[in-house]
Amino acid sequence: MVELHFAGFYEGSQSVDWHQHETGEFVYQQCGVCRHRLPNAPEMETRPGDLLYIPAGMPHHQTSVEYAETIYVGFSAPHGTAAEASVLSDPFTGKWMVLLHEAWLSSHPARLPMLTAAMEMLLALWCREETEHALPPNLRTAKRCMDERLGQGITPVEAARRCGMSPSYFSARFREFFGETPIQYLTRKRLELAARLLANPYTDLERIARQCGYRDANYLARRFRAAHGCSPSEYRKGL
Repeated sequence: MVELHFAGFYEGSQSVDWHQHETGEFVYQQCGVCRHRLPNAPEMETRPGDLLYIPAGMPHHQTSVEYAETIYVGFSAPHGTAAEASVLSDPFTGKWMVLLHEAWLSSHPARLPMLTAAMEMLLALWCREETEHALPPNLRTAKRCMDERLGQGITPVEAARRCGMSPSYFSARFREFFGETPIQYLTRKRLELAARLLANPYTDLERIARQCGYRDANYLARRFRAAHGCSPSEYRKGL
């Protein structure tokens, strides 16, 4: 289980002297600009929306270029995290960091489950971003395009065109990095989305099919049965 050890809020223009923690640390830049020095690494700069990861035991120094606000949390995870510091950006990391800080200060009876759930979600986002950050830029563009347009019926051919590759080369490169073809990836992600949407008993199957990028409920049902061994309606009854 992920464990949160501390959380806090910094505001001001003063430098934070060299220090280190026994745990990993996330620092989210809410406003302003900060520069971070770490041993044997180039200086890192964080701007609003950036999330800085600092590994456990790594000394670091923060300089505020101007008035700055940051949220920081210290944590440990059973599966471990990366050994190098990195800066990543995702529109949702700020929301989870704010929630973590608020839950840390709260006396609500559900505080601990909230902290664990929020920290696990933040780590999942960070791991996804770190994985995508290591991809070749054209594959990263194509994957994000597919993720963001599942409901618009995007095809591998369209994704290949958007990243400037031929469909056959795109398919080969995608499989090299992800272990599945683009069409297998799209099918899996659409059916995962369908399974989540089925949890709402008030959403009809035709609407779910359209939200997943399928032309109608019958086509969704065939795909769903092939993957799960049951129809969407049967799956919903079992929830």
